[in-house]
Amino acid sequence: MATTTHPWPPQPIHDHHTPPTSPMTSPPLPSRGKWLPALTCPLGSRLISFRLRVEEPRALWDDTAANNLDMACADGTVLEGNGGRAGTWGNWSEACGCSWGICGLKTRVETPQRLGDDTGLNSALFWCCPGAASCLGGGGE
Repeated sequence: MATTTHPWPPQPIHDHHTPPTSPMTSPPLPSRGKWLPALTCPLGSRLISFRLRVEEPRALWDDTAANNLDMACADGTVLEGNGGRAGTWGNWSEACGCSWGICGLKTRVETPQRLGDDTGLNSALFWCCPGAASCLGGGGE
């Protein structure tokens, strides 16, 4: 399970100077689970780190893989996910550098297994991009 943030990707997911004003979506996936309310960093802060709660493979039992996600903001706020309780929390990722923030996401999602055990989200990678936020005065880094 990946728990790392990566520096600026060769091809950024979006222009970091104009953040998206609406949620970015993924390709159509089976309708499973439910969307929970969005959590955001306080105004002027940015996401800089994350950790995943992951359940290890259970052999003959139902595998669930990633069940929850916590995110850290540069001002020290921790956004606690409202996901499942199964599994254990991984370590926090390395934080994005001073005045950088999380700007991109790539996920690994298992395709539906007709007769097999579906896990859904199995891994996540986040990218850090330079931003305009200052590092001075409680930037969290």
